Amino acid sequence: MDQPSLYDDIVSGTEQQASALRALSRRSDLSNMLDWENIAEEMVSVGRSQAQAGENLRTQSPVHLLERLSAPRTLPVEHWRREVETFQIGARGRCEPSMSQRIDWFNGWTATQELAKPGRTAYGDTLISNLPFQCSLGVDDPLVTPFDMDDALLRIAETTILKSPEKH
Repeated sequence: MDQPSLYDDIVSGTEQQASALRALSRRSDLSNMLDWENIAEEMVSVGRSQAQAGENLRTQSPVHLLERLSAPRTLPVEHWRREVETFQIGARGRCEPSMSQRIDWFNGWTATQELAKPGRTAYGDTLISNLPFQCSLGVDDPLVTPFDMDDALLRIAETTILKSPEKH
């Protein structure tokens, strides 16, 4: 069997299980006491829930990177570094291979910026300006071991500097 099992990749596995249940629902020789279609949808829902949890964890690392980049001299700098590491460990534990292709990293980057703003205003700061339209980090970058936070900060910073109106 070339395809991942439910235990190897929960998202792909639940989709395969749902497909098998839907195929069973079309068989007239099986009991109609079970709502096969509803069971299949519940199975897919489990996979979606896991994918959403993985996406949320991947989004949290860039949130703290933006907070760190926006206010490099404020007290919570080391806190943000620990938070990035914590979310990355969580993401590596929860993210399956098939999740990367399902994540809308563009909209995730927009959400990342929105999530980082309140953290800055709480300290009287603003979010760094001229952020790129798309995240300079790839969807799988938060899963890399070891993660180089300074490199990630530099990559984001370079894209903001390049867009700065003062720089020609």
